[in-house]
Amino acid sequence: EAIGRIASLLEGLPLGLELAASLAGNMTPDEIHAALERAAMALQSRDINRNPRHRSLGAAVSFSWAQLAPAMRQSMMVLAILHGSFDADAAASVASTTREALDALALRAMITPTGDGRWHLHEVVRQFAWEQSTDASALRETLRSRRDDYYLRKLADVRGTLEGPGEMEALAAIDQAAPTGPQAWRPAAQPPADAHALLAA
Repeated sequence: EAIGRIASLLEGLPLGLELAASLAGNMTPDEIHAALERAAMALQSRDINRNPRHRSLGAAVSFSWAQLAPAMRQSMMVLAILHGSFDADAAASVASTTREALDALALRAMITPTGDGRWHLHEVVRQFAWEQSTDASALRETLRSRRDDYYLRKLADVRGTLEGPGEMEALAAIDQAAPTGPQAWRPAAQPPADAHALLAA
């Protein structure tokens, strides 16, 4: 019965259900439902105009975040610089996050393995994690710089293969970086020009 109430509260949203399920090892279904209900009411009191579905998902994210160890929260805050999906190399180079930390976060449903050596960070979770680092402006600037440099180097690495036998692999690499890449180019001094120069024949 409590499981049904949890599903109803989260309106069947897959990410919300995954987050709730990740808590089952430490809490009973009744405790999870009560905690999510309190979190949803807190969000409603802060923003009565929020879409109810977003409020339900936000409640799951907020409560799941509160259950993370400080080190895991820190990992999420720095990973939030990456949009969409990323691989272990990007996580290590940009966010100084280890494979072990990624696996631990996946167990808590904060990120999702995609089965191809990459992880997906849901945009709602990413935004929530990024908002938690509002007092760390210097860290944010450092992360932006690392992200920009990393993805521009990625583009430089595949530039020479765009018109050869490895063209399809190069295009696939660019496509994989697409969720984060365009975000990385925008803050740079002359990002579109730099990016296009790297890809120019």
